[in-house]
Amino acid sequence: MELFHWAGGLKGYSHSFDLGIVPNILYEMLSKGISPTVLSFGRVIKALCMVSGLHSACSLLRDMTKHGCVPNSVIYQTLIHALSAANSVNDALNLLEEMLLMGCVPDVSTFNDVIIALSFCHRIEEAKAFLEESMINGGCQLDICTYNILVRGLCRRDLLTSAHEVVKNMPLRGCEPNVITYTLLIDGFCRKRRFEEAEEGILHEMQQKGLQLNAIGYNSLISALCKDGQVDKAFELFRGMPSKGCKPDIFTFNSLIHGLAKADKMDEALSMFRDMFMDGVIANTVTYNTLIHAFLKKRAINKALKLVNTFCEEGALDKALSLFDEMWAKGMHSNNFASVTLISNVFRGLQSDIAIYNNLISCLCKMQRVEEAFSLFRKLESQGVSPDSLTYNILICACCRTGSPENAYALLDRTVACGFTPDSLTWHRLVTTVSRSFRAKI
Repeated sequence: MELFHWAGGLKGYSHSFDLGIVPNILYEMLSKGISPTVLSFGRVIKALCMVSGLHSACSLLRDMTKHGCVPNSVIYQTLIHALSAANSVNDALNLLEEMLLMGCVPDVSTFNDVIIALSFCHRIEEAKAFLEESMINGGCQLDICTYNILVRGLCRRDLLTSAHEVVKNMPLRGCEPNVITYTLLIDGFCRKRRFEEAEEGILHEMQQKGLQLNAIGYNSLISALCKDGQVDKAFELFRGMPSKGCKPDIFTFNSLIHGLAKADKMDEALSMFRDMFMDGVIANTVTYNTLIHAFLKKRAINKALKLVNTFCEEGALDKALSLFDEMWAKGMHSNNFASVTLISNVFRGLQSDIAIYNNLISCLCKMQRVEEAFSLFRKLESQGVSPDSLTYNILICACCRTGSPENAYALLDRTVACGFTPDSLTWHRLVTTVSRSFRAKI
C-alpha cells in the first residue's frame, strides 16, 4: 500500500484515478530515489496489463532487479496470462521457463493459459507435448479444464483419434472426463460427419460413465444430421430431449427448420416455426433467412414477403430492408412482378402488397429515420408500386413530428392530387404544426 500512501501526498492526487496513471506514480517514486516493494511492482505490472501496456509491463519486470526486488510467482503468472491472451506464445513460454529457473512454482491456471494460446495459434502438437513434458513430468496436477482445452484444440484441428485417446487416458492420470469433454468430442466427430462413431462410440461411452448428453451435445448431433439430410434421425433425437432434461433452444429449431427446408418439406418447416413460439423460443435472423430463401427458391414470393413483414414488426428492420434492397438490385420490374435472384437462379413472383411497404416505411419513421423512409417511398414509385392513402398519412405525420412543415404541406398537395383524403390524425398533426409555426413567428 506504500505506493498509494506516497501518492496520497502528491498535489492533485485522487484515489479515483484510472489505471493508466498508476505506472506514472511508480516512475515518479523511482525518480525521487524511493524504492517500491515487490507488491508495488506487482500492482503496477497488473495495471499495465489491464490497459494494454504489455510491453511496458515486461520492461518493468527487467527493471525490478535494479531496485533490489525479485519477481514472485504472482508477477510471473500475471505476465504469462497477459502474453498468452495476446497470443505472444513464445514470450509466454520463455517467461514460464524463466519463472521455473527463478524457483517460482506456476499453478495449473498458468499452464492452462499457455495451452490455450498454443491451441489458438494452431500449435496443438506443441500443446500436447507441453502437457506431457512440462506439466505431467513436472509434477503438476492437471485439472479437467486442462484436458478440455487440449481436447477442444485437437478437435478443431480434426485430430479426432488423438483427442479420443487423450480422453481415454484421463482416468489413468487421475482426472475423469465430464459432460463438456464428451460434448467437445461429439461436436468434433459430427463436424466430420462421423455420426456412427459419435453416437455408438462416444455417446455410449459417455452413458456408461453415468453422464447424460446436454443441450449443446444434442444440438451438435441434430445440426450435423440435418446438414447430411438425415432429418428423420435428427427428429428422433429432438423428441428424446425433454425426457433427458434438455430443452430445445433456437439453435435446435434452426437446425431442424434448415433440414426440412433443404428436404423441400416447407409445410413441416412452417409448422416447426410455429412450434418454436409455443415453446417460448423467439425466432432470430437465421430462422427468417432460412425460411425466406426457401420460399423464394420455390417461387412463393408472397409467403417470403409476409415473413419479411413479420421480421420488420419484430424489430429486425435493417434485415428486412436489406432483403428488399437485394430484390430491387436483382430487378423488381414496373409491372408489379418481382424478379429475384437470391439463391442462384431468377425467380418470378406474384404482385407486391403495399401493406408490407407501408409497414417498412412506418417502422423507419418511428425510428426517426425519415430520410430513409422517403428513399423507400421514391423506390416504390420508380418500381410502379402505387402508394395508398396510408402511405401518405404516415409520411405527413412523420414530417410534422420532425419539424418539417414544408415537406408535410408538399405531401398534402400530392395526396389530394392523387385522389386521397388525409385521415383525422393527419389533419390533427397538420393543424398542430401550423399553429406552432404561427406562434413561433409572432
